[in-house]
Amino acid sequence: MVIEGTPILAGSCSGAVVFTDAPLSFWGGVNAVDGRVVDIHHPLEGTVLTDKILVMPRTRGSSTTSAVLLEMIRANTAPKAIVTSQLDPLLTLGAVIGKKLYQRTVVMLSVPESVFSSLREVNHVDVLMDGTMVEVLNTQDPTA
Repeated sequence: MVIEGTPILAGSCSGAVVFTDAPLSFWGGVNAVDGRVVDIHHPLEGTVLTDKILVMPRTRGSSTTSAVLLEMIRANTAPKAIVTSQLDPLLTLGAVIGKKLYQRTVVMLSVPESVFSSLREVNHVDVLMDGTMVEVLNTQDPTA
């Protein structure tokens, strides 16, 4: 499967997918120290986001989303990539500052809402960006 999207913070990566239909609040919802979702009301509660490809529609709530993602980047607990169906300026800000301060990139991209749910059944992806489009390639999990 190839899905075209809009690059927000370019890069390429590969990893296991963590998918959710529910918006996630990073402030109070994610522990930056270990990368774990700690919001007991979120479907991903207990899931570790470190080195994963996080696919979610958007974040929820606080402007401190940027600070939490930035701390995750500093602590090496951030996802490899974040795929959203809506551009999220606060999440993007954290990723951009993290790249500048720590030289670590969290690949950010936005995919059309019409194809967002097709990523629900994907277990592992390669994200390839050429600056103008994104290809999300459904691949087999190499550890399976």
